[in-house]
Amino acid sequence: MEYNQTASEPSWKQLMRLMESKLLDIIRKEHKNETRICLYWVGGYWTAFEKSAYMLRQIFPKCEILVINHPSYPFSVVVASVPDDELHNYGKTHIFCRNYLNYKELVYIKIYTTKYYSWHRRVTNKFSETINLLRQESV
Repeated sequence: MEYNQTASEPSWKQLMRLMESKLLDIIRKEHKNETRICLYWVGGYWTAFEKSAYMLRQIFPKCEILVINHPSYPFSVVVASVPDDELHNYGKTHIFCRNYLNYKELVYIKIYTTKYYSWHRRVTNKFSETINLLRQESV
């Protein structure tokens, strides 16, 4: 398994390990990305970052969304995940242009950058508001 995943390790630990080892490479790739959903295997889920997360959300509107702040990157990172079985079912009628054990790519229609940035801002603002509410409640 890549980035030292183990089957018994919780998915959140596998996500943190992936981010520790590959986050900056993933961000660089996503910065130029406009037409591919890049998916990384993380403990039973296929996980996408930034623009890939936006595109994945278009296909799977109920996918899980996380906003993560990481010390090696100064901005909030949006992450989307879908369970393996959902992506497997999707793959029955769609072709992956890259299909490896720990990584997959799907071709998607070219995204409008303004729509992506608007979505990204909404998601990260919502996350910030939730964090602020939790902080206020704990006082």
